[in-house]
Amino acid sequence: MEEDSSDKLMPIDVVLNELDEFTQRWNEARDVKANQGCRRDKHRRGFRADCDVWYFEERASRIRHQTVRTRNLSEHGIGFVAKCVIHVGTPIEILIGVPDREPTYLGGVVVFCRYTSHGLHEVGVRLRARQQTPIFSDNSPGVVARLSWVQDALRAMIRESKAGKRLTGSTE
Repeated sequence: MEEDSSDKLMPIDVVLNELDEFTQRWNEARDVKANQGCRRDKHRRGFRADCDVWYFEERASRIRHQTVRTRNLSEHGIGFVAKCVIHVGTPIEILIGVPDREPTYLGGVVVFCRYTSHGLHEVGVRLRARQQTPIFSDNSPGVVARLSWVQDALRAMIRESKAGKRLTGSTE
């Protein structure tokens, strides 16, 4: 008998479901403690979509691309699952395409990247820009010079690379 392929989940879906279950248990445990509130100033919303991301390589010399699956979205951040490590402090651009809407480009800086399972990493991004056109992925002349948040992040990446260290965990 042949298995129904719709019953099989892709590893990325398994990881997203595991993360959602963990978050739900964490929130329930936190809510039991009446004195502890959520430290977030904006609530996260579940948001699952395949998106394209562009980010600078470790030495800030080249832009890389990959397709990721988003996990959640808030006013100031987005979380997604990626197939490789994207280092803390890396400037990143995310293209979100929603049917019947104009594409939206989000720009920000990676604030955490942690291994989950199945060779996948959960990545959190603090958002700094939102627009209808590419932020830096189109390699427009002078674009990085106009974006101070990208300049600052790239300078930090280069300093850390020269010092022989890279942040891979959380900055929080």
